[in-house]
Amino acid sequence: MKFLAAFVLKGRTQAVVVTVVMAILALLLPPFSYLSGAVVALVTLRYGIRAGLQLSLLASIAAALLLLSMQLPPQLGGAFMLVLWLPVWVLATSLRRTASQARVVLLAALFGMMVLVGLLWALDDPAEWWLGVLRKLMEPMLTQLPTEDLSQVEAELVLLAAQMSGVMAAALMASLIACLLLGRWWQSLLFNPGGFGEEFRQIRLGRTMAGAVLLIVVVHLLGQLADGLDGLPRDLLALGQVAFALQGLSVVHGLAQGRNLHRGWLIGLYVLLLVVTGPLVLLLAMLGLLDSWFDFRGKFGRGTTTESN
Repeated sequence: MKFLAAFVLKGRTQAVVVTVVMAILALLLPPFSYLSGAVVALVTLRYGIRAGLQLSLLASIAAALLLLSMQLPPQLGGAFMLVLWLPVWVLATSLRRTASQARVVLLAALFGMMVLVGLLWALDDPAEWWLGVLRKLMEPMLTQLPTEDLSQVEAELVLLAAQMSGVMAAALMASLIACLLLGRWWQSLLFNPGGFGEEFRQIRLGRTMAGAVLLIVVVHLLGQLADGLDGLPRDLLALGQVAFALQGLSVVHGLAQGRNLHRGWLIGLYVLLLVVTGPLVLLLAMLGLLDSWFDFRGKFGRGTTTESN
C-alpha cells in the first residue's frame, strides 16, 4: 500500500493511470473502486483542491477513451467521476480544510440523502421499481422453483425491494468514507505516521446528530404502526446506522489505544465484522449513539480525547 501511494504521488500521469486502472478493475471486482477513489483523496490532501479536481477530470476522459477501446460504454467514465471521484474530492477538500473526519462522515451522509431524493424524484414508486429489477435478476432461479415456494420468495422480494433505496444510499455513503479514509491513511504512512489513527479515534458526530437519528427511529416506528408509512425514515436510518457505526468503531479504537489492548482484539473485531456484518454494525451504531452522551473514551480511555461538533 505504501509503495502504491508513493507511486501515485510521483506525477500526474501515474495518478491518472492508477485511478483509471483501478476503476476499470472495479467493473470486475468492486472493491478496487476503493483504491481508485483513494488516489483522488490522496492527491487532493497532498497537493490541493485544484490538483484533485484536475485528476478527476483527466481520469474521466482517460477512462472513457479506454472503455471505448475495449468496446465498453464510454459513459462509464463520466459515471465514475460523478458517483465516485467528485464526491471523494469534496470529502477530501473538507478534511484538508478542517482535519475533522467527523465532518467527512456528515458530508458523506449528505451524499446518501441526495441519492434518496434523486430516487424519489425520478421514480414514482422506488420500491416497485426495485421489485421489478430484483424479479428480472432472479428470473432464472424463480422459474425453477416449485409453485408452493414462489409465494414465499415473492414476499421476501417485496420486503427486500422496500429496503433497496436505503441500502444503496448507505452503500454509497460507506464507499465514499472508505475511499477518503484509505487516502488519508496513505498520506499518514508517507508523511505523518500515526496521524490517521489520532484523527480516527477522535470521531464524534455530536448530540444534535444523535438526537436526529433517535427522532427518525421514533418516526420509523410510528410509520410502521400507521399502515407501513415508514419508507423514507427507514432509508434515512440506514444512513444514520453507517454514520454511528463508524463512531462506534472510533470508540473501540480509542478504548483499545487508551487501555493499551493488544492489536489482536481489533483484528478479531474486523474479522467478526466480515462474518456477521449486519448485527455487528447495528451494535457499533448503538455504541456510537450512546457515546454521544456518555463519552466512553473520556471516561474509560485513560486520557483519550474526543472532538465534539
